[in-house]
Amino acid sequence: MLKKIHKSHEIAHYLDLLNSSGLLISEFARQHNLNPTTVSKWRERAKKTAAKNLNLPFIPVRVVPEKVDVPRSPEIRLYLRSGHYFEFAGQTSPLFLGKLVEALS
Repeated sequence: MLKKIHKSHEIAHYLDLLNSSGLLISEFARQHNLNPTTVSKWRERAKKTAAKNLNLPFIPVRVVPEKVDVPRSPEIRLYLRSGHYFEFAGQTSPLFLGKLVEALS
């Protein structure tokens, strides 16, 4: 038996049908004359791709100032467009700060 090659738009269509069907993969595959292992691999690949392309919206936060009796002088301040800022000690990892700036932009 020859292996059928499905195009990406066909796979997407089958996955949409599967998601809206409420069926188990095995039941869905049987109804659509597909191999359940193939459908399972399609779904896993789609999940991985979606996770890579996940574009989360920016969620505004309210920064509440900390009440401190002793004045402190941070070595690094990261200002947001809103005027709020984060303060970090000088030994804060540059890798962490880079990832934070990337996540906030």
